[in-house]
Amino acid sequence: MSIILDSPSAQHDFRRGPHWYHESPFLPIGEKCDRNGPGASSLKDIATRRLLMDQSALKPELFEYVPWKIAQELWEFLGRRGKQTLLMWKILTMRYSEHFPQISPSYCLRTRSPRIPLKGYIDIIRSDDCHWRAALSLSTAYASVSDLVDIGDLKNLVALEINGRIFDQNMSANMEPIERTELNDGIVRSWVDVTQSTGSLENLQVLRIYQQNSLTHHIFWMLEKLPRLKLVVIYHCEKFTQEFSHPKARTKNGVQVAGWNAQRYDWLPDGPQKTDALKYLGPLLKVYEEGLCLKDPDHRRKAPKLDPNIPMMEFGLPALACDDAEKERRRAQYAAKSIFLFTRDNDYNDRKRAPHEIQQPRNTSKRRMKERGGREMADVLGDFFGM
Repeated sequence: MSIILDSPSAQHDFRRGPHWYHESPFLPIGEKCDRNGPGASSLKDIATRRLLMDQSALKPELFEYVPWKIAQELWEFLGRRGKQTLLMWKILTMRYSEHFPQISPSYCLRTRSPRIPLKGYIDIIRSDDCHWRAALSLSTAYASVSDLVDIGDLKNLVALEINGRIFDQNMSANMEPIERTELNDGIVRSWVDVTQSTGSLENLQVLRIYQQNSLTHHIFWMLEKLPRLKLVVIYHCEKFTQEFSHPKARTKNGVQVAGWNAQRYDWLPDGPQKTDALKYLGPLLKVYEEGLCLKDPDHRRKAPKLDPNIPMMEFGLPALACDDAEKERRRAQYAAKSIFLFTRDNDYNDRKRAPHEIQQPRNTSKRRMKERGGREMADVLGDFFGM
């Protein structure tokens, strides 16, 4: 069973680490024990309660020699009490990669008012060994520049959504105020630089960006270097709208930018193309999952590195509400000139110049020194002495 946690806000007075921003590690007080009849609790039940009394003390090393059957009983014990926490989910995902995904394939946390800074959430979702895939949605209203830069170090990130909306106008007074920031070309460049040196964002396949007015089309020369990125959606970004207000050389595939085909929503004819485009504006996880079924016509493009059966961790800090397809259609009609869909231009590599070693010289008529035959030493001496 997948776990979905909808939390209005974080616990700002709880200091046991970011795993417990929205959950409590403690078992309910005064609950009845698991037994069929009267009498004292069994030793097994007592040991289970003692182990899981405070989940913040659990570590993956404690499960190194625990059989899967016992670990499954512990998870079911927590489920009966509504205490299947994120930390326990992560531990069992790491230790029982073959069995645990069959009973709990995903964990989803949604909050309208995340705790600032967002670094704690980014550290939680990180898995350098890719034990789980990550889908992350966040608002720059709650993020610092450092938070946005840290995203570039997530090796297991497969889908990313950046928006600029403030979901909770009455943000808690306990939150430390931060300067409002936006995603810009420099931050995207930092992502690509880190990826090229560490391979961090090499599994990112879907990127959606809303209401980031500092971005320009130059980011696509950078994003072209992310090997598995298939789809980029730009929505209500002011500079993009201005740059594409009078496009040149538009074809049936849109406008070519670096290694991408750019389509604006109002360029698409009514019918199947617009219907397919609306799918890209739905819930982020569904967009990613539908993308897995699409075959890339360019056989040179690398296939996804992560197995689609690996568990999924989804964070909405917060995420845009995109579940109502009809509502999204009306929004798209209203903002048709500010919605851009970028997909890979599979012929781009064919149009690139050939590698240097197989290129012919550009200037075959280059001047060269005329070759002359060598002179004998006697002739040289004769000219010198006037002989």
